[in-house]
Amino acid sequence: MSYEQSTPISSQIKRLGSHLPGLEESFNERGTQPKMPISTLPEFNAVIWGIHSKALTIVGARTSQGKSSLALQLAYDLANQGIPTLFLSLEMTTEALIERMFCNVMKVNNRDLLRGRFKVDDEIQAKWGTFKALVSKIPLLITCGVGKNFREVNELIKLLNPKPKAIFVDYIQNIALNPKESRE
Repeated sequence: MSYEQSTPISSQIKRLGSHLPGLEESFNERGTQPKMPISTLPEFNAVIWGIHSKALTIVGARTSQGKSSLALQLAYDLANQGIPTLFLSLEMTTEALIERMFCNVMKVNNRDLLRGRFKVDDEIQAKWGTFKALVSKIPLLITCGVGKNFREVNELIKLLNPKPKAIFVDYIQNIALNPKESRE
């Protein structure tokens, strides 16, 4: 098989064998543990070997199946290990994100918060105090509504110090491909 015309696309098409030389070195550099493991989900590490730098992982499922909760758990887990993490939400408010993370991390039933049990339940209040202490010490940044296109996301990342090692975008399909477009 040969490629007669040289175009930007055809220059990206190569025989499989031409990709092999650097791959063996990559195999040798890998360790026995993931570089960014998820401590709260050992099955996640077993299946996809943790979170990978310079990789895009998209979680897909039907509406209300827990994609945002999973992403929040992964973001919290990495930040809790000291890994700078950014969570961008184009779907939820900051309050909703924090409430969901609180319930997930501290094992609080969200229905109890929705039904007003916080003000009468000493255990939930104690867990809230523990949660506040935990999240005030970890390198997790969250933002809602910023990043409606990839240029905004890149500009935001350039402003951050330290740079995040993991970035979670909750609702990637809300990001416009062209900055002049809006998917709202």
